[in-house]
Amino acid sequence: MRFNSTFRALSATFIVLLCTLFAAPLSAKAQEKEAYVVQSQDETTLTFYYDTNILNHEGTVFPIDETQSDEEGGYGYPIWAGTLKEANTLVKKAKFDASFKDYLPTSIGSWFYNCQALETVEGLENLNTSEVTDMSDMFAGCYSLTSLNLSNFNTSAVTDMSEMFSGCSSLTELNVSNFNTSAVTNMSEMFSDCSGLTSLNLSNFNTSA
Repeated sequence: MRFNSTFRALSATFIVLLCTLFAAPLSAKAQEKEAYVVQSQDETTLTFYYDTNILNHEGTVFPIDETQSDEEGGYGYPIWAGTLKEANTLVKKAKFDASFKDYLPTSIGSWFYNCQALETVEGLENLNTSEVTDMSDMFAGCYSLTSLNLSNFNTSAVTDMSEMFSGCSSLTELNVSNFNTSAVTNMSEMFSDCSGLTSLNLSNFNTSA
């Protein structure tokens, strides 16, 4: 009997140790920050987060790197944006949560592509662009946007700004005065069809590349 009691005690201890060993990595993984986008239940607002709370939101949650293709299997557009074949006509507002400033994307290309109803973008100071190389098509087709202040953008690493504001026909205010374009090699159609702009300060643009 004593042998059986000792064996059971040792078995229980061994099981506890195993659970502890397996639980530790899972717990650590659960605490890792993730970048993701939440589309509100009424589908009108996108909020960008970088934290450990991905499971604690109402609405639809998209990982930051999830993409979609158009009907012809073309370009990988962000899942929350529009595509060449199908516009996003629901999203009216985008917000960058304060947590997102700790995330360092390398591409923000097409993030709001063909979001035709998008009217406002809040919290742009929380979008850290210091490591971004691709800004192409970022706001392309956003023809409901009337103003954008991108004066906080760090564009020193950016090489592609092609069609960044293409089709933003309602823009009347666009602040890109602090853009560092020394590394940019592609600016094609960057401001194509920005017919609402009456002035644009490009005095800081370096086009030597």
